Amino acid sequence: DSMDDAIAHFQTLLETGFSANDIQFQKKTGEIRWWTVIAKKLSEDRYIGFCDDITERKQDAEQLAAKTKELKLYFNSSLDMLCISNTDGFFLRLNPVWEEILGYSLDELLGRRFLDFVHPEDVDATLQAMANLESQEKIQNFVNRYRHSNGTYRWIEWRSLPIESLIYSAARDITDRKKIEDALEHELNSR
Repeated sequence: DSMDDAIAHFQTLLETGFSANDIQFQKKTGEIRWWTVIAKKLSEDRYIGFCDDITERKQDAEQLAAKTKELKLYFNSSLDMLCISNTDGFFLRLNPVWEEILGYSLDELLGRRFLDFVHPEDVDATLQAMANLESQEKIQNFVNRYRHSNGTYRWIEWRSLPIESLIYSAARDITDRKKIEDALEHELNSR
């Protein structure tokens, strides 16, 4: 209740000589307004106070919190491997699908160079893709292999967009597709 908040604010002022609070008030029209109220005791019978309407700031903060929650939910519930890395090759943010696909915890991956997980035969192609990204060229359908925590390799297909020194990527595990393609190619070549 805003009246209770105001009374508590003034009680603090009387007891300690200083009070600073954000207080919510409801206008007669029903509109809610937020105020920062700061007061200081100057002498036994003199006080100074300052009030600032912070309603827009509070609304902006609430909207930002809602958007942040929405983006976090989207990022963490994607079926694709989502990644934010930098052009130096370090993982900065990953969604939980990485744990499912590669078997490492996010803590084991974050802050590490992604080249540490790339199959040795794919390092040169990956370095070339990184050079393209550093030149601000987007990458589509780039495929390389990443080491799973059990030592096997998973085929990963990438789509990456560089923005300045950050790389925003979505990737998919295409290991099963590659096995089918390889089996079909082997069958065709053996005819």
